[in-house]
Amino acid sequence: MFARPSTPRPIIARARVDRSRATTTTSDGRACRYTAHDARKLKIFSAHVRDHLDGKLPRFRDVATLARWDHEDAGERDGVPVGLWWNELNNSKCEERLKRLRNVDADSKHALEYLETCVFREDGHAYMYTAHAARKLKIFSAHVRDHLDGKLPRANDVATLARWDHEDDGEREVQVGQFWYKLNHSTGQERLKRLRKFDEDSKHALEYLETCELRKFKARGRNAK
Repeated sequence: MFARPSTPRPIIARARVDRSRATTTTSDGRACRYTAHDARKLKIFSAHVRDHLDGKLPRFRDVATLARWDHEDAGERDGVPVGLWWNELNNSKCEERLKRLRNVDADSKHALEYLETCVFREDGHAYMYTAHAARKLKIFSAHVRDHLDGKLPRANDVATLARWDHEDDGEREVQVGQFWYKLNHSTGQERLKRLRKFDEDSKHALEYLETCELRKFKARGRNAK
């Protein structure tokens, strides 16, 4: 028996795929979607800081109840980790991500510019401490203006003031000289900075007090008055 001649297989031309280009296109598309996702979150975050946090950036562990966070049609959900999100966005490894956000549209650019002017919220203890100091500062400023002829008290001066220890406190003798001295001590610079940014009344009180001079010490001896 003779062997049956083999039939040659047809040659099929295969188109060469430029995989590097396909990968780049896919990568660019993914980056575009990711940036659009970030841009939506950025605008929601910026509005939350402006409208609900008095222009203060959230602390690292802060959460919020926000709508449209996960996608455009998402309803409100609790526990959105806004503090962690902002921290990660400003991580040194995310500079390219920030650059893309700044260039995605005008609203994203303006949101970032606004957020860059904001300061962080203080923790609960520091906030209460600052609110306490702010009340004292306003009482002290009014005392200097109304009872000391615009002159700052001396280090050992005392005064009888109400509301010093808490809002409902009655009058008591207060070491106003020590309060002002300690507030302006080198270790109190961070405290002064927080007070200046706490509210408009505190800022104006500090600005006024910084224009005042210290009271002169009483002369000693026979000619003292």
